[in-house]
Amino acid sequence: MPSRRGRNHALRIVMIGPALYPETGTSVLFQLLVDRMRAGGAIVHMVPIPRGGRNPFVKLLKLLGVLLKTMRLASHADAISAHVPTPQLSNVAFASMIVAALFRRPFIVRKFGGMDPSGLRPHARYLAEKTLRRSDVSFVEARKQCDDITQRLRMEIFWYPNYRDSCGAPSPPHPMAGRFVYVGRVCHEKGIREIVEAVTSLGGRCSVDVYGPCENGLRRELLDRSAHIHYRGVLTNANVPDVLPAYDALLLPTYWEGEGYPGVIIEAFLAGLPVVATRWKFIPEMVDETCGILVEPGDVAGLVLAMERLASDEALARRLRNGALSRAKEFSSDRWVELFVRTCHIARDYPRDDAERLRRMQGLYEPCQCNLSVSTA
Repeated sequence: MPSRRGRNHALRIVMIGPALYPETGTSVLFQLLVDRMRAGGAIVHMVPIPRGGRNPFVKLLKLLGVLLKTMRLASHADAISAHVPTPQLSNVAFASMIVAALFRRPFIVRKFGGMDPSGLRPHARYLAEKTLRRSDVSFVEARKQCDDITQRLRMEIFWYPNYRDSCGAPSPPHPMAGRFVYVGRVCHEKGIREIVEAVTSLGGRCSVDVYGPCENGLRRELLDRSAHIHYRGVLTNANVPDVLPAYDALLLPTYWEGEGYPGVIIEAFLAGLPVVATRWKFIPEMVDETCGILVEPGDVAGLVLAMERLASDEALARRLRNGALSRAKEFSSDRWVELFVRTCHIARDYPRDDAERLRRMQGLYEPCQCNLSVSTA
């Protein structure tokens, strides 16, 4: 039988996640979920996780601060939820789960990024996997990782991808002019060297504007090598939707080990931009032949060919633009915020009935689900 506690008041939840400043992809995503839930009527108590730094003592003090705040709020909440990258499954999320158990509150964990817990050190892997096992509901970002962890832990892990708010109607299409854009960290493992070499090979047939924080002096080392690649500074998340429509396609030839579902790909889809990216990690779950072109990591010749095809083939560019706009619907914040809200209701109403909770969670992934108010079950 479902629990009757809290069914007659607005959903109250403690949300533990990355601090908004400095702004990162995960902090933006976490804040988007919090804001949308509050707008829907939920009472959300946010507990930010500050940057830990390198000093173990400072990191421990910051973790204790997160736990103390969570404990102060737990007795007034219907559920507790932690939203963390993989390494924090073994400390922040694990400790928060213990707090939830002490206060007899359901615990929902959401893992950001593409790093698998199996890549952690043995003790951290043990705690991270125990967190995923013992949580009432566990979410990970990528489909294949969801399947892999489900099989390895012999329990149900649920898919919960990156997503973004729609920013209204996309800009009308414009003729292809070989204008490409890169948005992200400017570092080797994101494929910046390959972009520079490709643009140099193409001469003046294509140009690339680069946005993002530069690492290790790359601006001078790489970006000054071609007259057709320009560094435009750092974009805030709020400015991305205004900037992307000026370009023909997004470049993301990444081979970063922690890659999950890059938010900038979703931003590109929303703007109607085809994506040229690498066949790396979980990116092929997002980008296929309907909305972009995939190349092998480190393959400069393949990147050159993909850029040339897009710049010279208007019919291909038009087809991929339409595919990008269609694919954007799969990563709509409306869809995924609603699913998280439903998850909170299920965790609240079936705290001790594992079988019924699992059945209802599986039902959320079936088509034709109706809208759900945040404040009612």
